[in-house]
Amino acid sequence: MDAEIIRTRRPHVRESEFQTPDNLYSALTIRFPVFDEHGELSHIGGVILDTSAQREAEAELQRSREALMQSEKMNALGSLLAGVSHELNNPLAIVVGEAVLLQEEAEGTEYAESATRIQRAAERCSRIVQTFLAMARQKAPERRSKDLAKLVKATLELADYGLRSNGVEVAFTAAEDLPPVFVDPDQVTQILLNLIVNAQQALQNQLLPSGSPCESRRPVQTRLR
Repeated sequence: MDAEIIRTRRPHVRESEFQTPDNLYSALTIRFPVFDEHGELSHIGGVILDTSAQREAEAELQRSREALMQSEKMNALGSLLAGVSHELNNPLAIVVGEAVLLQEEAEGTEYAESATRIQRAAERCSRIVQTFLAMARQKAPERRSKDLAKLVKATLELADYGLRSNGVEVAFTAAEDLPPVFVDPDQVTQILLNLIVNAQQALQNQLLPSGSPCESRRPVQTRLR
């Protein structure tokens, strides 16, 4: 650096970082020529400025900007999800109603089992749309007495396609004497969905290829108490 200053007779600025056992610091080093009364270079001066706080503030500002952008994306996605769910909700209500009538008319015939499957599939689609619609609504938390087992089952229905497409099988059982819980169902659904998705992603790299013997699979058990 000093050789460059002597050659160019100009200041030189350099940013650097150094690690201590406790922290990472950044510094701005300024080296500059000092001339005598005859205009000749007499010596080289220097200043070192600790810029750690400034760098940390810039990093925090960048994180805040990214968090704001992510929040705006989620708000836009929530609005889109609410619109799609609302559009699907009305025709699905008709499908569910017609499926119930079809099941009643097909009772005792060879089509009874098919009608039952149609009704169950339609009701499942309706529950998924209702859950999406509730999650997308912007509202204050509202606690109500809810059946935790039903909340878990509804959340598993939301995540079912992603789980199955990644080769994850879920077997859910709940104690029969579970007491009701006083919670906001939408918030609990979001928490459960996050847990399920995180577990799915953690398992993806550990799953065996399709067609591998079931005996070699390792089950994972989770308990909520």
